[in-house]
Amino acid sequence: MKVRTSQGAIAWVTLLLTFPYVAVPLYWLFGRSKFNGYTTARKETEKLVSSKVHKITTHMQNYRPAKESLGFLEKASQKLAKMPYLHANDVELLIDGEATFQSIL
Repeated sequence: MKVRTSQGAIAWVTLLLTFPYVAVPLYWLFGRSKFNGYTTARKETEKLVSSKVHKITTHMQNYRPAKESLGFLEKASQKLAKMPYLHANDVELLIDGEATFQSIL
């Protein structure tokens, strides 16, 4: 969450170490990053997204099979995809473009 590049950070450190009485007031004026608005907006967006994810997750509980009925592959696929295994899903192997377009249409 810093605006400064690595070269800028090295320049400020060098200036602060060599001329501290001059560099500290300059750093107070020009050196601090102004990311407060961005971080506040980002946190609000994350709260909104997490609340929507929570609503969707609670809605999907009706479609989740019992954990006892899941096999090893189903549990592994949940962990790999980071998504729950749900009922009423279909899988179709699409070998080429023609089969894919037929499936889409």
